[in-house]
Amino acid sequence: MNSHPQLLLASLCCFLFSCSDAPTVSTFDGGYTEMGIDDLAGDMPHGDTVPPVETFAGTITGNVFSEGKAVEGAIVRFGGRDEHATTDESGFFSLVVSEPPVKLGEIALTAGKFGYYSGGIEVTAPTTEQSIELEKLTLIDDPSYVFKAPDGPDAAPYCIHCHKNQLNPWLLSAHATAASNPKLHDMYNGTASGLTTEASCLAAGGAWRAGKALGKDASQETTAMKCYVKGAGVLPDLNADKCGDGKEFSCDDPQAPANAQPTETGPCGDCHSPANTGHVVGATNLNSIEGVAFNKGIHCDFCHKIQSVEVNDKPGLDGAITILRPAPSKYQWSIPEVIFGPLSDVIISTMGNVYQPQFTKSEFCSGCHQWSKAGFRPEDQLLVDSTKWPKGLPLQDTYNEWKGSDWRISGVQCQNCHMQTIEAETATADLDGEPTWSNGVFGWPRQYGQVHDHTMVGRQQPTEPGYVPFPGDMNRDALRNPVDVSLTTDRHDGNLEVVVSLKNTTAGHSLPTGTPSRQWILVVEATVGTKQLPANGGYTIPQWGGALLSGQIGNGHSLLADNKLALKANAPWPTSAVGMRVHFVKPSGVFDDYPASSAWFAETGRTAKEKGMELTSPVAAASIVSVDGDSATLDSAPTVVDGTLFFLSAAAPTGLLQMDQELPTQALAGTPGYVFAKVMVDKDDLRGVPFFRAVDIASDNRIPPGKTAITKHQFDASSASGQSIEVRASLLYRRYPWQRATERGWQVVDVVRKQTTTTVLP
Repeated sequence: MNSHPQLLLASLCCFLFSCSDAPTVSTFDGGYTEMGIDDLAGDMPHGDTVPPVETFAGTITGNVFSEGKAVEGAIVRFGGRDEHATTDESGFFSLVVSEPPVKLGEIALTAGKFGYYSGGIEVTAPTTEQSIELEKLTLIDDPSYVFKAPDGPDAAPYCIHCHKNQLNPWLLSAHATAASNPKLHDMYNGTASGLTTEASCLAAGGAWRAGKALGKDASQETTAMKCYVKGAGVLPDLNADKCGDGKEFSCDDPQAPANAQPTETGPCGDCHSPANTGHVVGATNLNSIEGVAFNKGIHCDFCHKIQSVEVNDKPGLDGAITILRPAPSKYQWSIPEVIFGPLSDVIISTMGNVYQPQFTKSEFCSGCHQWSKAGFRPEDQLLVDSTKWPKGLPLQDTYNEWKGSDWRISGVQCQNCHMQTIEAETATADLDGEPTWSNGVFGWPRQYGQVHDHTMVGRQQPTEPGYVPFPGDMNRDALRNPVDVSLTTDRHDGNLEVVVSLKNTTAGHSLPTGTPSRQWILVVEATVGTKQLPANGGYTIPQWGGALLSGQIGNGHSLLADNKLALKANAPWPTSAVGMRVHFVKPSGVFDDYPASSAWFAETGRTAKEKGMELTSPVAAASIVSVDGDSATLDSAPTVVDGTLFFLSAAAPTGLLQMDQELPTQALAGTPGYVFAKVMVDKDDLRGVPFFRAVDIASDNRIPPGKTAITKHQFDASSASGQSIEVRASLLYRRYPWQRATERGWQVVDVVRKQTTTTVLP
């Protein structure tokens, strides 16, 4: 670290201007002057002499104005300090500075208000009235603006040069890969990125065809051979008459003729890839995204160009988010620049900071985490019940879930959980004890609570010893375990009854939240030693929890005779079925009256049947010993009646599981347990479909904030007379439904979130 501030400044300017030999005075577009060292430093001293620093504590007064008029509502503070004052209608402020005193030569007196560039002055006579002038923001959004890569290798204005405390965590965030995630493009184009060879593709019933090579621009090879799954993508669905299923060309083939190119694109790009030059609101094709927009997704330069967010049910740039991009200059930075942010005291002229308090509010997140749509395809839009869903199907409902919670009433915002306070010397460079200067070039020493984590994780990491949450932030340990799972048992008449209570204690939204693909899988087991007790009553995981195949006994369907199960219409059993479980279940006619947090299901008076979760009870289960054509030999001879349903599933995870343990996503339909999810249904009444095929929501039993879900289970304990029984309830987080992951060859996992165990004595 340099020992002299002027050397620090020179070092910074090398970042800003690549240490070039450019003149310090030249005209920018619009008549602005290129900034050299003197412009950046303001009244910074020259030479090797460091002037004495005066300190001040007490009351300082003054006025804030712009173009000769008073500015009401401006936030006035010394840079980095918590004490602040707000100007009245005459622009007057009275600021009380407490101990420790402020170092006047190092920290400026600043003012900021939405709609104005933040400004500041160096205070030399604190007992006299101060005067701070703000420049009004008058820029008009320029769509030709080219977004800057936050971690570019070249010189400024790349964010990493000064903001490593924010940039490095952001690189680990889901926002950074929002545009490049292969699973996103699978769902968009109808591809299966997990099936990487023609043989594996054809074996899965897919088509091996040419399509867009992800992220490649015109200077590179733009096509690649990929696997296409029938009827499983936004573009094929929207452009069925041009490309995709059954057509000669895929919908993302850049070499397809004009009449085979998609004309309908969907709104996905408005949230997943908003930072691309030439973005067409509501109609940007994800396959056209390249460069920074593809590689960096939702990045610093985009988020801090957000001028405002309107809380509504529109997706991102298509109606919720308004951005302000300055006109480009012939230099790397636009002059004037504009950077919106939550800090009112950033006064570095090249940044062009504008205070925007929405950055600290949940409404800011609503821009992409709250949106509805009445079907994607025109034919589906006609089938969406507009009286039930007047704003369309709620596809992202996280903001409304929070809005209806006690967390909103208590003032806890999304950022308090997902952008927690971090300890850092400043929001910019690590000063390492060096003094700052009142021009603000190096940022201000910031008090704990002003700098925040930009990983924006959905779930916090383990805390270190001595961790103390900042007042207002949620406790990170509590955020790791947002659900309290408890067990009550009753053993009688040879049966063991188990009630599982799951309370959403910490999350400010339903669990799981976000896109409808998210699921929480509950698995309940009762064991004596290593032997599992068979379930003979209670809840089971429904079919959309994953089944390799399903069927019905009797009534012209499949046939069970002794321990032989023959499939309907002589359909062959897959060879992989050997060793798997067949769960026999029956619809109970009883519906779960679960708590709901938002939308139609939460309306007063809604009946359990209207909520759509009919319970299926276990009848029997057996393992497959061998298969021969359409017949499978089971390891037992279950007694079932005609009309009983069966699912072919994997063995459920058993025994002790550790938090954050990853388990391969498996088909678990029929297993004693339950699933918590928003279940989309298509025009053919198929449940668990992707949201872009949905015409209705069949059920939504996700656990609302502060609410408790109850599940009930029963096991045959007649063989455990005189023995203790171990009961375990394991809660798994599943990002992608089993069926979707399987058809696309995704290697995904279920993550253990919680396991609760109790011992039932004889």
